[in-house]
Amino acid sequence: MSDVAKMKEAAFSAPTVEEWEREAERSLKGKPLERLHSMTYENIAVKPLYTRRDVEALGSLEQYPGFGQYVRGTRPEGYRSEPWKVSQEISAMSPSEWNEAVKHDLQKGQTEIHLSLERLPFAVQSVDDVAAMFAGVSLDRYSLRVDAGAQSLPFLALLAAYLQEQGISLSVVRGAIGMDPLGVWAEGGA
Repeated sequence: MSDVAKMKEAAFSAPTVEEWEREAERSLKGKPLERLHSMTYENIAVKPLYTRRDVEALGSLEQYPGFGQYVRGTRPEGYRSEPWKVSQEISAMSPSEWNEAVKHDLQKGQTEIHLSLERLPFAVQSVDDVAAMFAGVSLDRYSLRVDAGAQSLPFLALLAAYLQEQGISLSVVRGAIGMDPLGVWAEGGA
């Protein structure tokens, strides 16, 4: 039997945590193991090795989506019944160009309409602007994600008026119009 065949059949015993720690300290030439810890930008310490003891120290954790602390989502079926959205922000120089861009992206596989009002180079100020942006786009077929900033209420009013003109019930439109009033206030002042 060749050396390679012997190596394939060889089984290695799993080292204990204490053996791993000793070897890690030896590699660090006497420096403490804490030297291998790193910090995330959220100020969370990340250890280089986690064991069953770390998990047990957490106590009882809910492990099912839709229950408890909702750490795995708010819906019990998770993402099995509805997959994640492909949601890339769309921008263009005018409402009609934006309309062309959104149609193109939806045709190429995007599954959610995503726009940021504050980053558009044009203002959305009338129902006509909204109509030009969404002409020929099925708002009942795609979810809508709008990062609206301070413009959320005016945009929502324009969108509702456009939907009413088109005979589309607001109840069939899905998505979110996001606003962060504290962030807007912090950025621009009172």
